[in-house]
Amino acid sequence: MTPKDKFSADEYWDNRYKSSDRGSGEGSRGNLKDQKIEIINDLIKKHGIESVFDYGCGDGIQVEELLPIKYVGADISETSVEMCRSKYAEDPNKSFFVTGNYPFDTKFDMSMSLDVLYHIPTEAQLEEYIRNLFKVSSNIVVIYTTNYKKRLTAKHVFKREFFPMAFKWIEGFTLIETIYNPVKKLPNFYIFQKTEKITKMKKIEPHKQTVRKARETNRLS
Repeated sequence: MTPKDKFSADEYWDNRYKSSDRGSGEGSRGNLKDQKIEIINDLIKKHGIESVFDYGCGDGIQVEELLPIKYVGADISETSVEMCRSKYAEDPNKSFFVTGNYPFDTKFDMSMSLDVLYHIPTEAQLEEYIRNLFKVSSNIVVIYTTNYKKRLTAKHVFKREFFPMAFKWIEGFTLIETIYNPVKKLPNFYIFQKTEKITKMKKIEPHKQTVRKARETNRLS
C-alpha cells in the first residue's frame, strides 16, 4: 500500500482544523491571499459573474473580501464548514456545505479550486474532483495550483502534473488564460471557459491563450 492509499485527507484536515491554528495554511493568508482575491474579483467583474462555487473552501478566510455575489463553499472537513458558517452567519450571500453531502446539481457562473489539487491523494479522487468542478460551472473555471511532479514532501502534499490527466476529464471547456505567479514554484492560475461561451464572443484557440504574470509585489512575506 502506497502513502497515498494510506492517507485520509478527510481525517487529516478535520483534525488540523480542530487542533491547530494553522487553518488552511499560508496560501490563504497575507500577500498570497491578497493576490488571489484580487485576481478572483477581477475575473468576476470581467466576466459578469453573479454566482461562485468554491470547491475546497477551507476556513473561508481567503474570501473575506470577495465581491458581494452568491457564494457557495464546500469542504471535506465538517469542522471547517462549521467554522465558515459561524464566521459568515450574518452574510446572506454565503453558504457552506460538507463535500460528501453536496449533490453537485446546481450550476454557477464560476467554479474555483484554490490550493486544492495538490492535496488530493489518488488519481481516482482527483478525477472525481475535477469532473465535479467543471460539472457545476456554466461559464468559468478557475484552478490555482502547481503543475509539476515532485516526490512526497509532506503527508498532505501530492505534487503532480495535473494537465495530462485533467484534459482527459474536461469536456466543453477551453483554457483561455494562465496567470503565472512571480514567485517560482508557487501555484499559478489556470482559467478555463465554456467553449460555447467563447464562440459567441471571439474564438480563442488553446495555443493562443492569454499568459500574464501576477503582480510582482504580491509575494509571500
